[in-house]
Amino acid sequence: MLLGMAALPLSACPAPAPAKAASHGACPELAGLIAAYVAIDAEYDRFCVDIHAPAVARQDAMIAAIPHFEIDATLAADGSRVWSTREGTRAEARGIASLARRYQNESPQWQDKLRRARTFTAADLRRTRAIDRTHKAAGLDVVEVQEAEICGRLDRTRQAILTFPARTPSDMREKLETLDQWLTHAELKDMVMSDLDSIQSREA
Repeated sequence: MLLGMAALPLSACPAPAPAKAASHGACPELAGLIAAYVAIDAEYDRFCVDIHAPAVARQDAMIAAIPHFEIDATLAADGSRVWSTREGTRAEARGIASLARRYQNESPQWQDKLRRARTFTAADLRRTRAIDRTHKAAGLDVVEVQEAEICGRLDRTRQAILTFPARTPSDMREKLETLDQWLTHAELKDMVMSDLDSIQSREA
């Protein structure tokens, strides 16, 4: 079941959950909206399992196949050091590589470390760009478009249910049971007050 109305980040695609059964206590128009909502919600669950999860798995495999890069970063005063894209040493290497000249040490050892930092930073950037390319290569750009389309339909149906003027207490109950877990306090209050006014106006 969808965890929110706006399009979700793909990594947040939830596991499928049983959808609420279509309404039988509401008026026909509202029951139709609720049935459509339940159907789209189930479609989203299938999308997560059949389309989203395989695309993420493809990207994970592509990223795992991109080799890491390591370089010796030892200075005599430092002891043994290695910069690696596997570890959290990127910031140090990038900091050295981008250090303004006035702050640099002119010793041959330091200049050698500076060259190594620049070599590492360039390799790390190439790897980062390769990782970025896996998004499209795995088809996740297409998956995001599909997800946005489904979420858009679900949101529009939700809004139609939310703003549907309840005609009877049964309508009001069905709206609450369908949307309660997604409503903010303000939305819930507005819906209840609007539906009470709608029902009372019909009874007058």
